[in-house]
Amino acid sequence: MTQNTDEVWDLARRLEATQDYQFYNPDNCKKTDYRRREIPQHFNISHWKFQDKFYQNLGLPIYAYPLLMGKDDIYHDQIVIRGYNKFFMLIKLPELLGRASKIT
Repeated sequence: MTQNTDEVWDLARRLEATQDYQFYNPDNCKKTDYRRREIPQHFNISHWKFQDKFYQNLGLPIYAYPLLMGKDDIYHDQIVIRGYNKFFMLIKLPELLGRASKIT
């Protein structure tokens, strides 16, 4: 899947701005740098964790969390992994699917 480099660059810039000491609020957005031996040295991966309310306030172009971002071999920002922290009890799944079909 190709990524819109301008949109990803803008996302990275806006996320980094939230970490500025003047505006930092760990309740909204928290960055953790991630380093593993198995990952090529030029890959600097950052783990971003958000609160739900942060999505509406910042108008992020991606609605997934946690979000792992890094730089490719020519140092362009890219989304490495986007996940969804939503877990459902399997017993509740038919009920959830029933509600979803009524909405659509």
